[in-house]
Amino acid sequence: MNYLAGKLLKLRKHYNYSQRFVADVLGIDVLEYMGFENGRDVLHFAQLKTLARFYHIPVSELFYNRPDVTLYDISNTHTDELNIEYFLPKDSKWAKIKLFFKQHLYWFVGAFGVLIILFFVLWLALDKPDKIFLALETQDRNRLDASDTSVVYIDNNGVVKGSGDNTNGQLNLDYDDIVKVEEGSTFTVVLNSSGQLDSSGLMDRHAEIIRKWNNIVDFACGDGHIIALDASGKVYCTGDNMYGQCDFNGFEGVKDVFATDRGSVIVENDGSIAVSGEFFGRSSLGNYENIQDLDSSDTLLTILQSDGSVDYYSSGRNYNDVPFFNDIVDVACGNDFIAALDSGGKVHIDIDNYLIQEEVQSWENVIAIAAGKDYLVGYDGQEILGVGKNTYKQFEVSEASTQYRLPAVRNLKAVVDGEFLTVQFDSVANARAYLIEIDVGTGFSAYVEDTICMVDITRFEDGRTYTITVTALGEGEYADSASESIEFTYHTKTEPEPSESSEPTVDIVEIPFALDQLVGKTKTNFEIYLQGLGIGQDQLTAIESENICEGEEAIIESVTGISDYETVTRKELLERKITYTYCKVENS
Repeated sequence: MNYLAGKLLKLRKHYNYSQRFVADVLGIDVLEYMGFENGRDVLHFAQLKTLARFYHIPVSELFYNRPDVTLYDISNTHTDELNIEYFLPKDSKWAKIKLFFKQHLYWFVGAFGVLIILFFVLWLALDKPDKIFLALETQDRNRLDASDTSVVYIDNNGVVKGSGDNTNGQLNLDYDDIVKVEEGSTFTVVLNSSGQLDSSGLMDRHAEIIRKWNNIVDFACGDGHIIALDASGKVYCTGDNMYGQCDFNGFEGVKDVFATDRGSVIVENDGSIAVSGEFFGRSSLGNYENIQDLDSSDTLLTILQSDGSVDYYSSGRNYNDVPFFNDIVDVACGNDFIAALDSGGKVHIDIDNYLIQEEVQSWENVIAIAAGKDYLVGYDGQEILGVGKNTYKQFEVSEASTQYRLPAVRNLKAVVDGEFLTVQFDSVANARAYLIEIDVGTGFSAYVEDTICMVDITRFEDGRTYTITVTALGEGEYADSASESIEFTYHTKTEPEPSESSEPTVDIVEIPFALDQLVGKTKTNFEIYLQGLGIGQDQLTAIESENICEGEEAIIESVTGISDYETVTRKELLERKITYTYCKVENS
């Protein structure tokens, strides 16, 4: 339901104004104003601001779709004879001009028509350029950005580089002459000096939309949306709008735009702030004017004001002894820290981890900072400095450090086979091993090189449901996959008694490796193999010898408890006690 029309009618009736009088205040025709009161037409934001000032109420009471509106007590009856200009805001010059023009409409209508015709003729005669060449320049704080999994930056030649997760091609960065770079959750957007946007990893339909925008002077990225501003002060937005992130699309009279993961923030020409979408701390932004920069996370909102001071709002955490940040030129925040860069190139950070604080304090001559949820990076014009979790090698910015996330395992199954639960799944190309986790008691986990793992069923309780999770493990240019999980409910099975005429069957497990092949394996691979057969950690006894390993990994020297090319039943395997010795890694 649209409450705005009812608010306009209630306010006008309360103050005893005519529709023509209020239309004159807005500088519009009375028929156009009548369209606002009956809900047929929609007011521009500038018109909402004018009416808010006229009725002495906050603009939010008209902007937000709620039924409440403030009605002040009045001591006298207002009439149309009152001076309209008295009620107009002092800075509303355009409204006064329109009012003056309307009062002298009959004098100017002829001249105005002639001017329109002349302008149209000239417009047809002139060659109109497709765009204005803006010759934008790079600002230091626009040279670095980060998502939760990757980092991008602009080097001294205007070339964009990056590292980290490249699953969606967000780090396929073949650009130059770039003045600003930003990341969404799975894509990168760049702005060149001619005012054109381009992207990597963005959905094709949105990528085509942003390439059509001209004369862009600034932009910002949320998790799934892009908001941009052109040279005339008009706002453009595309992408995810589930939370109303793009509700500002088409707004005019804007001088700055910012984005949070699920929201957008605009600064209007008069310095006032408007917000859309959902994000932590959004209600606090109404207290600010002319903010310089902001950054947000799931639990924090950090605001850089035009005087170089920093404010922040947090959720579920109480900061103590927060230093007073001043002379700040850039801000960033993760889920449990805030960071600020001063004009001298020093980075200040507030976090409980003092080791991280100490490391960040050693950074010198930093020109930009950015953050993911669990790490902070800085750029000094030469290299990327990083602290925190480096899961996707975000800090190692080079072509070789770009990682591709392995796909998750498929066809994950769990079947009770005799006295074991057998977990099986399809192999993943380029995986070095697989991590299998089951929420059994204090937990079960095993690293296997093959796509099968057997777990002793005595670990499970009858009728209980367990979660089995498998992760493909990468190395080098491949990062670990996302985890794949299934639910498994264990039920005790009663085996039928064998008949007298039937031959008892014995479940045989073959150990294919000879002892001389087990000896010489690394300690890690040896244990992985035995766990894959279903041998529990409690069946293994490891002994470190006095011999020093030649390399950096422990090597198996001897094994007792199994024999060459031995075959055993599953029950016997479960009862085996295996002892092995391994060499001592130097400095271990």
